[in-house]
Amino acid sequence: MNPRGVVTRRRVLARRRAAGKQRPRQANVLTVNAASVSERPNTVREIVDRTLEAAERHNVVLIRMCEAGDVRAAWFGEDWDVFHDETEDVPGGGPRAGTLLAAQRDRATLSNAELVLLTSGGHGIRDRYGAVACVTVDPGTPYRWSWRDVAFHAPPKRAWVLWPGYMLRLAQLAADNGGGDSNRLIRTVAPALPGRRVQARHIMATFTRPWIPTRRVRRIAVGSDHPALLDTLWPAPRPRRKENR
Repeated sequence: MNPRGVVTRRRVLARRRAAGKQRPRQANVLTVNAASVSERPNTVREIVDRTLEAAERHNVVLIRMCEAGDVRAAWFGEDWDVFHDETEDVPGGGPRAGTLLAAQRDRATLSNAELVLLTSGGHGIRDRYGAVACVTVDPGTPYRWSWRDVAFHAPPKRAWVLWPGYMLRLAQLAADNGGGDSNRLIRTVAPALPGRRVQARHIMATFTRPWIPTRRVRRIAVGSDHPALLDTLWPAPRPRRKENR
């Protein structure tokens, strides 16, 4: 038996049925690191373009991006609602421009977006912020559902001393889903995010609440130094097999 008050998939679906809503439709989310060690011009723009191509190919409703200091929201075009701080127009974009969220306007909206300071700078890094927003998918339909999402980028090896505090602050956010560059492998990341289902490929990681069903995360190549991760939330139910009579 499940303890009273604990959010489970069955309870979520029961509440939706009681409210006249349907099971949420499948929502694909892409997590991308926009950095490249290549010194070719327009590399970051190329990564964004390839990200958008992958998003169209895989019907992505939300893009999370880190190391996005040189990214411009205008590159996403009118089809995307982008939350990205570009007020500090300096090389590297300024610390507040490090993460962004972008919602596909045909299926999703962003609201209550904010930048949350996850660690102050030091040990060779600048302040690090997480881009946080409420994502609503299929608004105005019986399939409507929402979650709070965060794009993050944890401190690297040269600032290991800041990593535990950063992850503690990330874990304390009231975020249902999130993704970014964790800079550590899953055996270290998963214990730092209790109460979440953590998936990873190398040092890129995503997390979800247990009540949100997911498929196994997939690697997507977008030209970055790291693989992009494709999460599928509320995957379409598999058709039942007909019994032979």
